[in-house]
Amino acid sequence: MRKKVAIGIGLVLLASVVMVLVVLWLPPTEPPLRVGMTEEEVRALLGEPETTLVSGPGILLSIFFPEPDWLGYNRRITIVRDVNSQVIYWNDEPLPRTRPPWLDRAMKWVRW
Repeated sequence: MRKKVAIGIGLVLLASVVMVLVVLWLPPTEPPLRVGMTEEEVRALLGEPETTLVSGPGILLSIFFPEPDWLGYNRRITIVRDVNSQVIYWNDEPLPRTRPPWLDRAMKWVRW
C-alpha cells in the first residue's frame, strides 16, 4: 500500500514540475512593447517592418508580421509612432492559425 501511495505522490510531483517548466518555457503572449520606445528599440525586438505608412501629420504606422509561435499561431502587430519616432500605441491582432513550424519541418523530412 505504501508503495502505491509513494508512486502516486511521485507522479503528481512529476506532473507539477512538468507544468511549471512548460509555463516558464512558453513565450509571453503580448509583445514586449511600451509607450515611448524608439524605432530602433522596436526593430531590435520585432525585426524589420513589412510596411511603414504615413497616416496623418506626424503619424507613422509600422506593420510587423512576427514568425508563428510553436503552435502555429500568427499575428499582426501595428505600431503607431509620432513625429519623434516614439511609440504612442500598438495593436496586436491574431491571425488565422497555420501549421506549426516544427510539424511542417517533420512533414518535409518524411516527404509528405
